[in-house]
Amino acid sequence: MHLYPTNQIDQAWSDLPPPADQEPFLLLRWWYRLSAPRAVPASAHFADRERVRRGRLAALILLGLLVLVALSLPEVALAPSVRPSIALVAVCCLLALPLNRRGHVSLAGILLLVMLDLAIAGALLTAQDGLDPLYLPGFYLLVTSELIAVSLLPPASVFLVALAHSVFIALDVRLQIHTMMWDQMITTPGIFYSLIAGPIALQLIVAFVSYLWVRSAQIALRRVEAGVIRSLEVEDAAPTSTALLTLQGWMEKVVEKEVARITAKCQRYQERQGYVPRWVERGMGERFSRAEQLEHRVH
Repeated sequence: MHLYPTNQIDQAWSDLPPPADQEPFLLLRWWYRLSAPRAVPASAHFADRERVRRGRLAALILLGLLVLVALSLPEVALAPSVRPSIALVAVCCLLALPLNRRGHVSLAGILLLVMLDLAIAGALLTAQDGLDPLYLPGFYLLVTSELIAVSLLPPASVFLVALAHSVFIALDVRLQIHTMMWDQMITTPGIFYSLIAGPIALQLIVAFVSYLWVRSAQIALRRVEAGVIRSLEVEDAAPTSTALLTLQGWMEKVVEKEVARITAKCQRYQERQGYVPRWVERGMGERFSRAEQLEHRVH
């Protein structure tokens, strides 16, 4: 495989995000050093650079979740029912930090995905009075794990997450104990199906749109990389072609001189002796054959 000078590729990929050491914000620089994968040179393989990009995104998501956990600590005393969910988020974030730092971005993404789903589902299923219309926003919050899946995992995995969310919503609405207010709502014609259709439709729409967005971005990055490589190949091929043309011209002159010398020598023998000896013909033929072979190799 052809290797290109690192400075050329660095210049071609100058629009990439800066390494952690060159991050202008001091807080992000410190956080990337603590939780994000180590930066790779711009000449690295596309998969390695994509892993670093996803790792930085996972580091930012972890930072945001930890900030939310810190801000929600005063509410723990007022709402004991959310304590397990907050504790689960905090523990999973702390477990995902070393995984992401070591480059296991997919494992960190799966941990975050499962953590968010368990936290939201746990808050819905552990409601003391049963399922209430006040908990409907929880069904819509499930799309946050879809965004994490499409960003940190293979993009197609978002459809599996959306399908799992849809099944959970349908089963929860069907099987969980309901409050009196919920029972009054579902007895109204058409309300029951609208309660289910809204969250499920949102899951499918977010999955489809986010998949198209992430997939198109990956294709665009691969096209840019292919264009950079082709431009470098053209730049490398230009000097090579010039040198090859120079060598071909020099060899043509050498062959022409050799043919002229052989012809002149044969003419001298013809003028002096009236014929050309066979040993001279064989020697001249061998030299002429070697000259032709050399010219053919150059071309």
